[in-house]
Amino acid sequence: MSDYQPKPRHYPDMNNLKSQNFAIVCVLASVISYVPTAIADDDRYELGFRAETNLGPGVPANDMIGFSFIGRYRLNENWLLGLALEHSPEFDVEDPFRRFNIDAETNDPAATSTMISAWGERRYWQTPMSRYLFWTAGMGINQVDVDDLVDTDNAGNPYDISTAVDSEIALTGSFGQRHRFGSAFSVGYGARVEYRLTEWTFTNRETDETATVDDYFVHGAFVDINYAF
Repeated sequence: MSDYQPKPRHYPDMNNLKSQNFAIVCVLASVISYVPTAIADDDRYELGFRAETNLGPGVPANDMIGFSFIGRYRLNENWLLGLALEHSPEFDVEDPFRRFNIDAETNDPAATSTMISAWGERRYWQTPMSRYLFWTAGMGINQVDVDDLVDTDNAGNPYDISTAVDSEIALTGSFGQRHRFGSAFSVGYGARVEYRLTEWTFTNRETDETATVDDYFVHGAFVDINYAF
């Protein structure tokens, strides 16, 4: 009679197999999700166009509609530096003759402004094909040119008002949201605020009187479109 006895079979632990498979799936998912983000992070530069409106206190102006050409440079995943050329092609300076207590019908001279601005930008929750939040803080130098205002008051007396504006130092801030369309294009919108350090000097050349307006605050909204590369 033979002494042979079959060896017992050892089956793999199903719990261990499930744990290993789950770990593999997690690793693959992490790699797959990282790849598009890494591709997007390689886009160091952005160019954009922004349409905006700023609302003032009424003195010296009420509303200033303009546009900007924008460039940004990515410092890291969440921080960027921005530079813009901002232009308001025409806005009204509200009734400067009232600085001299002249009784006349509303008469607003036209003005234009051009500003070079720079800022830091912080972004949150960035992924391709999604939306993200951002805020900015920076400053700019603004140049304003105002047309002369020549007319008569309600009594028929002439007035001739010129306006000289010092270079404005603008402290700027904004916040908003952008929507990505792939890794290159995005469209954003938000709100912005500016505090402008300046002095506007009005001169009535008929009487040689002068009047001044100092620093003022503006706020508004914007929409932008951007391309990253």
